[in-house]
Amino acid sequence: MGVLREEEGRLPEVIQPRSLHEAWERKTAFGDSARYVAGGTLLRTGWENGTALMPKQLIDLRQI
Repeated sequence: MGVLREEEGRLPEVIQPRSLHEAWERKTAFGDSARYVAGGTLLRTGWENGTALMPKQLIDLRQI
């Protein structure tokens, strides 16, 4: 199977907001192309197994 993504070889852009408000603003701006993460193991497992699409952006919540 492998990683499902729109553009082969592309990795998601990782966004590291400094506040919940900034995280919410980014998600609102990017819509369905972004996913919140705070680790991402389950999400990555889905990409690697070919059962989930890789998002264009990851909004990293670990610093909040």
